Amino acid sequence: ASIRDCQPASLEEWGDYYYSNIRSREHIESLGVRLYYHITETLPGEKRFHPELLESITQDDCLQYMHNIVITRTYNGYAKERGRL
Repeated sequence: ASIRDCQPASLEEWGDYYYSNIRSREHIESLGVRLYYHITETLPGEKRFHPELLESITQDDCLQYMHNIVITRTYNGYAKERGRL
């Protein structure tokens, strides 16, 4: 709903709007840190994931993933809906 309110013309415009009006970069990064903690502390104990795969994931990967989900994928969905992609 927020992206429709903003009606951004570009990915950059959406990112600026999101981080200024919806959630802060710090908030999204805190979610990335929590994701990394879950991957490194909880999942290895479940023994259903390949250990080398879990060990290969970095905190930076998790931070980038969260920003990608919130900004890029949301914008791409919006742009596709509007016939821009």
